[in-house]
Amino acid sequence: MNDDPFATVESALEFLTLFDAAIASTLEDVRGDLLTASARRQRALSLAVYKLERLQYHTGRSKRMANDLRILRRLLLDERTPVQAASRAALVASGL
Repeated sequence: MNDDPFATVESALEFLTLFDAAIASTLEDVRGDLLTASARRQRALSLAVYKLERLQYHTGRSKRMANDLRILRRLLLDERTPVQAASRAALVASGL
């Protein structure tokens, strides 16, 4: 068993998905705190919201890039899921 959590693109993609969910949860909490905070605390929380939104944006972009790399690897190495392989075999058998 590999101890490296980023040994594959899939495991990195899974991490990014979990990280994105944690960011969304934290963002929701901070926005809730923003409603009842004092003026000085509101400024700090507003900055935290901005930074979390930027992090969420970049995490989303990273997820898309990781997914693109996963797709490219599958294309280059001719890796397919069983469903994809079966549908390709059906197309070849039908002459398409």
